[in-house]
Amino acid sequence: MPSIAILHTGAVGDLVQALPAMAAVRETHPSASVTFVGRGERARLARAAGAADACLDLETSGLWRALAGEPGGPCPAWLAEADLVLDFLTKGILAERHGDGRRVVTVDPLPPDDWARPAAAFAAEQVRAALGLPAAAEADRPAIPLDEGAVETGRKALAARGISQRFVLIHPGSGSVRKNWPMDRFEALARRIRRDTGRAVAWLTGPAEAERGTVPADAETVLRDLSLVEVAGVGTLAETYVGNDSGITQVAAAVRVRNSSAAGPETRRATVPVVALFGPTDTQVWAPRGKHVRLVRSPDGTMDAIDAETVWQAVRGTLS
Repeated sequence: MPSIAILHTGAVGDLVQALPAMAAVRETHPSASVTFVGRGERARLARAAGAADACLDLETSGLWRALAGEPGGPCPAWLAEADLVLDFLTKGILAERHGDGRRVVTVDPLPPDDWARPAAAFAAEQVRAALGLPAAAEADRPAIPLDEGAVETGRKALAARGISQRFVLIHPGSGSVRKNWPMDRFEALARRIRRDTGRAVAWLTGPAEAERGTVPADAETVLRDLSLVEVAGVGTLAETYVGNDSGITQVAAAVRVRNSSAAGPETRRATVPVVALFGPTDTQVWAPRGKHVRLVRSPDGTMDAIDAETVWQAVRGTLS
């Protein structure tokens, strides 16, 4: 059985964009044992998505010692045993020092400034070219197919906060203040959803939202500091997701439910509708794609210019 290692420490959105590249290798070597080496939470999301069988935390993996040593010197067991390494991290240093006897594919995870296609295709095409794999039959689109165990983590997170009815999930933050729609408009949107549709509203927040003040009032139902696997599980259970240009929005757009049946092949539940608000970022490169995604773009590149009525109409159109 081939042994494959994946090195990735990028942000959540970068990880989602790298999933098609990982899937291409997985499809080519379906019986391989795949180890993901990276940050703990993101590694666990990759495993839940089916991109890896095992996870190693970067800081305790022995990678830094291997990179600091002599070329061809001692390396950790997972690296010594790997037949193939996808390296999204070291910019070629790993291939120089430990490429002898194993295949190390160095991947640049971020497209250049003049790239005008989806970021996921940039990473996937590098891997396909390096390994001589055929072009994708369809567009290299990120997917996070979760099994029922991962979905159950989301269900428990909701139950612990008393959410059992149909709900809209809102994530009001992002990795940059410039990408955030004004908080008062998110709160007005939540009030209108409850008033006009009868749906509950649940908010996703974490440390970044607390630090930047993009948190709802105390009376709101808030899912604080969930793990990424819990976030993905909750995302499969929402009726609609609304968020800024963020890694969490990328997760929400990529998530699927994987159902296995002895009576037939794997089937997947319909994706959850996503309303994604984009301002300064190039939507050709970074916006999630799919029939379930409704993209609301700023007319001038600023989040403040996104009209509240436009967002409401996009959300209302997803609710049956």
